Amino acid sequence: MSPMAHGPASLLQFGPFTLDRADGRLRRGGRAVELKPKALALLLALIDHAGRVVAKDELLDAVWGTRYITEGVIKTQVAELRAALGDDPKAPSWIETVHGRGYRFAGQVNVDTPQAPAPAGDPVDGSPLVGRGEELAGLRLAFERARAGERQLVGVAGDPGVGKSTLLATFIATLDGARVASGQCVERWGGNEPYLPVLNALDQLCAAEPALVPAVRDVAPMWLVQMPWHLPDAERVVLQSQLTGASPERMLREFGALAERLASERPLVWLVEDVHWADPATVHLIAALARRRGPAALMVLLTFRPIDLAFTDHPFGDLRRELRLQRMMQELPLEGLSRDAIGQLVRRRHGERCAPDGFIDQLHRYTEGLPLFVLGVLDELVDAGVIAPLADGPGPGLAADATSRLAVPRTLADMFDGQLQR
Repeated sequence: MSPMAHGPASLLQFGPFTLDRADGRLRRGGRAVELKPKALALLLALIDHAGRVVAKDELLDAVWGTRYITEGVIKTQVAELRAALGDDPKAPSWIETVHGRGYRFAGQVNVDTPQAPAPAGDPVDGSPLVGRGEELAGLRLAFERARAGERQLVGVAGDPGVGKSTLLATFIATLDGARVASGQCVERWGGNEPYLPVLNALDQLCAAEPALVPAVRDVAPMWLVQMPWHLPDAERVVLQSQLTGASPERMLREFGALAERLASERPLVWLVEDVHWADPATVHLIAALARRRGPAALMVLLTFRPIDLAFTDHPFGDLRRELRLQRMMQELPLEGLSRDAIGQLVRRRHGERCAPDGFIDQLHRYTEGLPLFVLGVLDELVDAGVIAPLADGPGPGLAADATSRLAVPRTLADMFDGQLQR
């Protein structure tokens, strides 16, 4: 549906992009994308009529205000717009050429409607999601593509405490009818135990849905034998004898077939967190999944810290570069929250009286928008009585010396020290 069906919306989202009609800026993953005024006007004209062909004469009227210029001008602006969006004209995701007629915006456009802050006295989540509308929309779009049978590999990249887990928890909570498997890597390259996060996720999936065990037995017996507690003793012995001498490469093939089998029943989201600590076998499995072809309602979702990859020779670093070069993985970078998002966070947790402009400005500068840091600082200020809990009762909710009481929370100091040492 075109956004114009309900009047022009200010914030438009498509894929990893956010277009703010009010300030005329296009962003990708929080970073500004440079567009000339005419290219921006052209993009808006196409989005306003998303899904239908916009004739060249109509575009000339809307963007240039005249038809007395050559159509080659449109072609030039479309080329610049595609370059800015990273769109391939031979296989377009966003702007399609309809020869002899005009152009069509082919992507799904979402309208972001900001939610009003919760009243001061309402119960709120201790770590509410704010300022992640673009990233959440990108994940949802990737899931819809997976649901339609287009495999998706998405990496969520960000520093420690930037909110990767909170974003993914919010995203997963919105999924309808999907099967979700989640595993987490541990530090020191997973202790070198092969496939540790994948086995943990599969184990939890089988425990939650015992009816899946026969399917795993049929399609991926080498994986099931790694989890013998899901089998009767006699069957376990028989299975182990049948698999004697099987090659490690077989595990890769089996898992690919198993993922497709599960995805044929309902969409499958397979999450591997902290891949910068993954064991080498798990990295090989991710590579094998990325290279499989054919339709499947499968979304593989990874999280990792680029800074940890930059200073190590972890195998995922090379794989990441290869996948990005071949455009086999969509990457969503998470950065610190904006000043406005921090203000919204403070108002949700502590009420309007605790969010004067000067305090929000200082909090943003001090924490550089790192959500975990922001929440830790706020908790310390509550413990010290600088912030009144939820700003209840009469009087100010924030002490006059709040900005001078900002400090690194005790709970985060060790984490920062460990990060610096690494």
